Amino acid sequence: MGGNRKQNRQFHESHNLPMIQQSPTLNAFWSTLLIEELVRSGIDQFCISPGSRSTPLTLAAAENHWAKTQIFYDERAAGYFAVGYARATGQPAVLICTSGTAAANYLPAIVEASVENLPLIILTSDRPPELRDSGANQTIYQPHIYGTYTRWQCDLPCPTTEIAPEFVLTTIDQAIFQAQRSPAGPVHINCMFREPLAPSANEPGHGASLSGLAHWLKNSSPFTQYTAAQKSMGEDAAKSAATAINSSISGLVILGQIRKEPDRQAALEFCRELNWPVALDIQSSVRVGELSEPFLPYFDQLLLSQKCRKTFQPDTIIQLGDRIVSKRVQQFISQSELENYIVVVDHPFRRDESHKVTHRFDMPITAFCQALAGHLIFSQPQAELNQAHALLKNHIADVFKKNEELTEPFIAHKLSQIAAQESGIFLGNSMPIRDVDMFAGLTKNKLQITANRGASGIDGNLATAAGFAAGLQKPVTVLLGDLTILHDLNSLHLVSHSEYPMIVILLNNHGGGIFHFLPVALQTSHFETYFGTPHELNFQQAAAMFSLQYFAPTSANEFLTIFQHAVESGRSTLIEIFTDRKENWNIHQQIQKEIIALLDG
Repeated sequence: MGGNRKQNRQFHESHNLPMIQQSPTLNAFWSTLLIEELVRSGIDQFCISPGSRSTPLTLAAAENHWAKTQIFYDERAAGYFAVGYARATGQPAVLICTSGTAAANYLPAIVEASVENLPLIILTSDRPPELRDSGANQTIYQPHIYGTYTRWQCDLPCPTTEIAPEFVLTTIDQAIFQAQRSPAGPVHINCMFREPLAPSANEPGHGASLSGLAHWLKNSSPFTQYTAAQKSMGEDAAKSAATAINSSISGLVILGQIRKEPDRQAALEFCRELNWPVALDIQSSVRVGELSEPFLPYFDQLLLSQKCRKTFQPDTIIQLGDRIVSKRVQQFISQSELENYIVVVDHPFRRDESHKVTHRFDMPITAFCQALAGHLIFSQPQAELNQAHALLKNHIADVFKKNEELTEPFIAHKLSQIAAQESGIFLGNSMPIRDVDMFAGLTKNKLQITANRGASGIDGNLATAAGFAAGLQKPVTVLLGDLTILHDLNSLHLVSHSEYPMIVILLNNHGGGIFHFLPVALQTSHFETYFGTPHELNFQQAAAMFSLQYFAPTSANEFLTIFQHAVESGRSTLIEIFTDRKENWNIHQQIQKEIIALLDG
């Protein structure tokens, strides 16, 4: 989805032209212009929450022949659904809500979208200015409500004939451009409406002049068509980067978060030409296909070995893509004595928590890799590192073949192997994404893998996964913890009504398992109550409430059978797996001890 596919339609066949010309009120007229201009720009996913003040916008979206609307009981879920949709498509969804705290409930999702450079368009409805600071019901100060987390915002005046309607069109066109240009992100238009909010048969019509819209009414293109600047790499910058890379004694490439398939393919070709060791972050979605050395999916686990850290000391690191999951890899960067740390990400924001970056390229990965193609010196293989990784890879495979227990690491290891071909995977924060990053190897499955790692919260994860499925238009497997699902329980409704099947794997260890891996776990007097956050809940009745298939396997083989059944059934399913938090910590420790003994012994 996305792009400007709507521009290709025959406009004279559109159902929207009479609506624009014959709108019964100014509120309806301006709202119809806003929605029509969005769909002309290829933005047709509207996430609407019920409310009165938003009546003009809701009706305009409902009556637009090209708009795809979905109703959300909860604005927080709507916001996160839009985040997931943007992750899958690169295009913004539109959020529509009423006034007051409804608008405030979008904030967590807007924070995530802003930090992750994901486009969103937020249309909040508001009371007119004369009701602000007057004690009027459901009236708060909504302009700038999202602070610095928007790329652009506008307090749209109440509709009036004194303002030409083309102002409405150029405003939404600016919002669309600001949302999608680099750095992409949320934009907010606060739409003030005076009553009457609903159309009436007795209304005389909007009364606005259409003279400035003559050309727009005759075609199907946006009023203002923006062209974003193209980013490329100059010859001098390319030479400087190639010199730094080719003069390195030892190097490492890290493939971080990469959202676009062309960037993935360009990164892989770059790595093959250079032949440096390559660490594969799970969010790169390149742990697929027949990759061998120099690609090292278990690089994070290699760093457990003191011997590997001693023998492999790169003087140059190249990071293609955004944030990385592994704390060990990040610490390795911080502790390395680097001549060059080159980061390529298509936005201007700093990605340098170790404060080591020497070359920062704000451009698509494809542009960087193409500029350096043919200028790189092929390096000799890192034989010792590759040999250690081969041992590690075989050992991890053996660990999960020999042990038939249904554990959290087992699921993380198997997930990418058993997910439906060419489907999506959404990973929850805390332990799920860390475990998959540590234990998932290479798979022949072609998958798109994502997570909410901008602000790394546990809120809204189910809703994001549902939006990811809607945008991807493919089945999605979701791996989440129990507290994460409790936090977003009502979004099981979105799962059960998803057009594309969703298999939710719920790891229920009755609390916050990640805290057992943190120093606070040694604080025994208060740890369990305040950090372990124990509960005795299971989710069988929640699945029944939302009409989801439910299973609770107790062995690894049973889980694999149930999962395959869920894939084949084509129905959204909740699979609940009960684990023990302390035992889970012990399993991780045992695996790590075995790896250290294998590589250092």
